[in-house]
Amino acid sequence: MRSRAYVTDTLAPVLKPGDTVILNNLNAYKVAGVREAIEAFGARVLYLPPYSPELKGRVATSTPSNRSSPKRKPSFAPPQHELPTT
Repeated sequence: MRSRAYVTDTLAPVLKPGDTVILNNLNAYKVAGVREAIEAFGARVLYLPPYSPELKGRVATSTPSNRSSPKRKPSFAPPQHELPTT
């Protein structure tokens, strides 16, 4: 697996004891050897929680309210008269 090779060959050698590696829930990160390689250097592994809309923050909570809010006029309105020509 490429993820295991990356962890063992590239990431793990630069880890220091006490470092934390945060991984998402991609199955490639859960293969045998990934966690072990990281922990062998004294670092710990934390996996992000599964997807949850409430963890998306502003994006998830602001999108529905934007759809229901009334349209606002722009704060700058162009002049309503024509400019004189010379």
